[in-house]
Amino acid sequence: MKKVLVLFAGLILSVPVAQAKESSIYSIFGEAGQNGVLKQLTAISKAAERETKRKSQSQGEKAAAECPSSVRSGQLTEQAEVSTEVRCQFAYALHRFVAGKARDYDSALVSSSNSAPGTKKPFAYLPYLEQEDFASSWWAKRSKSYRESGAGEKKQFLHRAIVDATRLYGWYGERVYGTAAYVVWEEAALRAVLKKQ
Repeated sequence: MKKVLVLFAGLILSVPVAQAKESSIYSIFGEAGQNGVLKQLTAISKAAERETKRKSQSQGEKAAAECPSSVRSGQLTEQAEVSTEVRCQFAYALHRFVAGKARDYDSALVSSSNSAPGTKKPFAYLPYLEQEDFASSWWAKRSKSYRESGAGEKKQFLHRAIVDATRLYGWYGERVYGTAAYVVWEEAALRAVLKKQ
């Protein structure tokens, strides 16, 4: 049986090709594909929620005064109306949308490896407005409260949802890639989303 080498958390693993239902990072977990990724995202989201509660209890008023979209490691913004399952489904869907536009980390790796020496051009993240359009369409199909919200509320909700999805998928990527290069890329992607670039 043919095997492929996969980088996972800084280790090189030999994975039989028969197990790889997709030729991507998603096939290295116990369950391949969307279900496996969603399970990982759910575990990460629940851990982040516990960390958020712990930190807010210990910091009291200081945590409440912070901007919900500020970069805080291990924390997601509070979206009480959104379940963990739906939050993870959105993070997955947004990432697949970004990947479909060849603007994810895997695409950045391929792009940099295919460029001739000395001709490397900077990688461009998917513009925020494209992500916002996708998010608006996704939430309009799945959330009655989103559809019934005013324009200002929708903008705020979409921004929180995109930031959360980017963070959540970023933490998942940290588990998968386990490299400093990925962390640098992830932080830059999050900054681009926070600045609405």
